[in-house]
Amino acid sequence: MKSKLILCILLLNIYLIGFSQPNSYTITAFSQVYSDIENPVSLNNGEVWENPEYTIPLGFDFLFFDQYIDTLYFFFEGAGCILSDLNQEGGNHKLIIPFGSSLLDRGYESGISQSPLSYSISGVEGGKIAKIEWKNAGFYGEYDVYATQNDYVNFQLWLYEAEGKIEVRFGSRSIAHPEVAFVENGPAVSLIPAYDYWFDMISPLSVWLINDPYGPEIINSADFQFLDFMPPLNHVYQFTNLVSSTETIEPEQIVIYPNPVKDYLYFRDTEKSGTFAITSIATAGKHMIHIYNTAGTKMLEKEIYLNERTNIESLPSGLYYISIFGDKGEVRSFKVCKI
Repeated sequence: MKSKLILCILLLNIYLIGFSQPNSYTITAFSQVYSDIENPVSLNNGEVWENPEYTIPLGFDFLFFDQYIDTLYFFFEGAGCILSDLNQEGGNHKLIIPFGSSLLDRGYESGISQSPLSYSISGVEGGKIAKIEWKNAGFYGEYDVYATQNDYVNFQLWLYEAEGKIEVRFGSRSIAHPEVAFVENGPAVSLIPAYDYWFDMISPLSVWLINDPYGPEIINSADFQFLDFMPPLNHVYQFTNLVSSTETIEPEQIVIYPNPVKDYLYFRDTEKSGTFAITSIATAGKHMIHIYNTAGTKMLEKEIYLNERTNIESLPSGLYYISIFGDKGEVRSFKVCKI
């Protein structure tokens, strides 16, 4: 028992933060003519890049899952395709993968950059759009295997201040060697609320696009997932943040105990008397709770009444994520350890 308790405390302190409800985003795929961003600010400034480490100031606070970020950095181990909210080794990173492939400046061999990286901030206060562009980017796999740099891709990442939407836009490309361009048959496209650098753990609530790129499915997974093939020209993936469209819940309103827990879970509304949990986010009656393990598997779905405790004694020991759903779409999320 003591060893389990120590493990739970360790997990609760170092495991993934930034938890929000499953399927925190919805996906819409549509076509729109691709065009280069106007009046861009250069990031590489003619420098040939391999694993770029540039900084992108967004110019506004952007709601990513359920937390705000104002700056993005090229993840220093991201092969030119991953952006992070942190510019450091270690820690818990929020990551955006608009095009999961190992990218390389097409001027890597010549020493003269042919693959500009740039960004722009447009719009007025409250309605700004941050646009980040990868132009004529090559593939490390082609250079490594064939010693050529003929394949290329163009794509952009757009972040909308007002709506919290994220768009990935695909332009012209030529990929004669997909077998070395991608880990699978197509790229990864993902939003990751938390990646623990030291433990190499991805949040099970990470959002991935899979299957047919024309109309991809969106799933949650702690493992890398991939599209079946390259998204088509002029295609756009638009992620809509569900958190921004629901009623917010003050974090201090609800507490959950005991944590770690052995058998019964109790909830308390700190603004009200009584033992149970959710009168501040819903009216009287039944309410739904979902419990997920770290692999993103739903272990328990249960309707509960106010002042009713929840028995989780049958669940295996380990870390779990709990979501409580109100009747107006409100969600409050917790992280607990079962011993």
